[in-house]
Amino acid sequence: MERTKYKDEQLWLHEYFDYIGILDVDLDAQIQMTHSGTSLPEVLDVLRNGTVVCAERDYNGCEFTVKGRNCDGKDIIVRGVFHADMSMVRVVAIEKTR
Repeated sequence: MERTKYKDEQLWLHEYFDYIGILDVDLDAQIQMTHSGTSLPEVLDVLRNGTVVCAERDYNGCEFTVKGRNCDGKDIIVRGVFHADMSMVRVVAIEKTR
């Protein structure tokens, strides 16, 4: 795992998926997953084990970007939002390198 300046967000995200794990995937993100050949297990693995490379917190939650690799060694970038009032993570975008 890479070093990150977003240690709190990274720890929280990893723990969230170990214990709660409620995930919502936007339709746009689902389409991006289909076009890039990214599976839901790959997205979950990035969220559980990847590195938070960007995060912005506010009173209602957090927007974040997580970078990780799949089993083929290709980078996957997941952008998401945590909604504190619903205790839910919503994936809004997926990118996968070729």
